[in-house]
Amino acid sequence: MVGDLGALQITTAMCPYISEMSGDTIAFRGECVWSDASGDKIFTEWSGKISMTTGTGSGPQTMTGGTGKFAGIQGSLPFECQALNDKGQLSCTQQWDYQLTAPSK
Repeated sequence: MVGDLGALQITTAMCPYISEMSGDTIAFRGECVWSDASGDKIFTEWSGKISMTTGTGSGPQTMTGGTGKFAGIQGSLPFECQALNDKGQLSCTQQWDYQLTAPSK
């Protein structure tokens, strides 16, 4: 990482997606826009599968760009999810691994 952002302070995330069910598996794919308090954004693309039998799923997520202090960001944030109930609610965790390029002068 170039510079010192400390911990990312993401305040909102918007992640529209589409899904398709085949047997007991739901396949998802979508895009996210992660924003911080100053309005700078990180853009990602993701996909994953969740088994209705086990109630678990996972998938890759890749950073595709950013604005402001996140311009030039690269990285991944794979996720794992666990179903909480039969109403489609999930609890998911992610590991952010990213790098910022030096600002051009």
